[in-house]
Amino acid sequence: MDENGLFVPGATIAVKGTKVATSTDFDGSFKIKAPSNGTLVVSFIGYSTIQELINGRTKIDFKLKTQSQDLHEVVINVGYGTQRMKNSTNAVVKVKSEAFENRPIISVAQAIQGNAAGINVVQTSGKPGSSFDVRIRGLSSINSENSPLYVVDGIQTKDISGINAEDIVDLSILKDATATAIYGVNGSSGVVIITTKKGKSNKNDFQFSSYLGFSKAVSNVDVLNLTDYKTLITEINPNYLTTANDAKYAGKNTNWQDEILKTGIDQNYNFSYAGGTDKIKFYGALGYQKVEGIIKNHPIESIFMLTSVKYKCKSVSC
Repeated sequence: MDENGLFVPGATIAVKGTKVATSTDFDGSFKIKAPSNGTLVVSFIGYSTIQELINGRTKIDFKLKTQSQDLHEVVINVGYGTQRMKNSTNAVVKVKSEAFENRPIISVAQAIQGNAAGINVVQTSGKPGSSFDVRIRGLSSINSENSPLYVVDGIQTKDISGINAEDIVDLSILKDATATAIYGVNGSSGVVIITTKKGKSNKNDFQFSSYLGFSKAVSNVDVLNLTDYKTLITEINPNYLTTANDAKYAGKNTNWQDEILKTGIDQNYNFSYAGGTDKIKFYGALGYQKVEGIIKNHPIESIFMLTSVKYKCKSVSC
C-alpha cells in the first residue's frame, strides 16, 4: 500500500538477482516463490523502489513512497540564484549529468533530448555536425527566433555548439513567463541555464572517457545491372537503345549507392582535471570529436577546451 493506506495494484515484486517476479492484485496482495535469505525488490511508476530482506518470513508488508517527495530536495537554478524545487512555483525542469553521461551524445541539445518533458529537440538534417532545433514553448512566432536563450555559467548566448556535453554538471530549463521574466524579451522562447564543472578543494581528480560508434544505411535499394537494364528497356521500347555504344559500356555496372555510402564512424575522446586548495580551484578539460556520416568525404572534427579558475580572496590585497 501507499503512504495513505491505499492499495497499489500492478506493482512489480521481484527476487533480486533472479528473473522471478510477479505483480500485486487489485487488493495489493501477491504470492512469489523466493529463498528465505533472498531480497525482494518492489517497484511501481511514480513510487520509489524499495528492497526488503526476507529473513525467513512468509508474510511481508510494503509501504511505497511517492517519488514526487524526493523532488522537494532538488536544487534548481532560477537565473537569479538557486532554490529548492519545493519552494519554486515556476515551470522549471532540471536535467542532471547522470541522465546523459553514459549516452553517446555529441551536443548539449542531445543531452536535453528525451530527458525533459515538453521539450522538442529535432536535428535539422542528417549531415554530421548539423544543428538541433530546441523548442520549449513550441513555435511562438512565425518570423522571429524561436530558439531558447542559453545561459552558460551566467553568460548569455544563442550558440552552444562550442560546449562539450562532457563538461556539464546540470541543466535547468525555465519554461514559463514567470521563470524567464528576468531575461526580458531574450527569454521569450524559454531559457536553458547550463552549469559546467568546477575544481575541487584539496582533491586531484583526473578523468578520461572515450567512445566509438558506428552507423550505416538501414538498407540499400536493389537496382538493375547493365544487362538487366538493357533487357528491360528493350522490352519497353525496342528502338530506344542502339548497338553503337555496346562496346563502350560493356561490363560497366556502377552501383552509385556503393560509391556514395559507407559505414559511418563516430569518435569522442575527453580528458579533464579538477583540483585545488582551500583558496584556489581549477578545472581544465580537453575534448576531441570526429563524426563521419554514412556519406563519403563528409566528416566533421571538433576540439573543445574549457578552463575554470576560482580564487577565494578574503581581503582586497589578498
